[in-house]
Amino acid sequence: MHFLQISIVNCEWFGRNIAHNLDYIPDDKLDWKPSATAKSALEIMGEVIGVFDYVLSRFETPDQEWQGSYAAPATREEAKEKVLATTKKYIEFMKSLTPEDIEGEVQMRFGPFPKSRLVQLPVQDMTHHHGQIAYIQTIWGDETSHFFEFGS
Repeated sequence: MHFLQISIVNCEWFGRNIAHNLDYIPDDKLDWKPSATAKSALEIMGEVIGVFDYVLSRFETPDQEWQGSYAAPATREEAKEKVLATTKKYIEFMKSLTPEDIEGEVQMRFGPFPKSRLVQLPVQDMTHHHGQIAYIQTIWGDETSHFFEFGS
């Protein structure tokens, strides 16, 4: 299986599951932070959505400055809607790529970066943040692993 196919499968699963896990965060905890320097669940979702948007911009308009943001969604429903729409859009983007599209490098703020690595970055980033959402839930005593396909 090609690495992009694995990224597509992971993007779909983690997108659906991170949205599903938001349903298990109490309303009064969506903006809660475990420490002053930590991110809330909604801020984490803003970062997830923003990274997808940023990486798409590097492929679509690599010579232009990114105009997006990492702003936190205002509500649980907005976060779920945006992450599901963003992952769907990114999956379609990955499906459209040719081998030539991911050859070479793209210029980032810190220097050149391989396109073959960049295309995977948002999915890897979402995987990381999925774990943060699950960890936040354990702080309040929720010890259940919530997987959308099991209805838990």
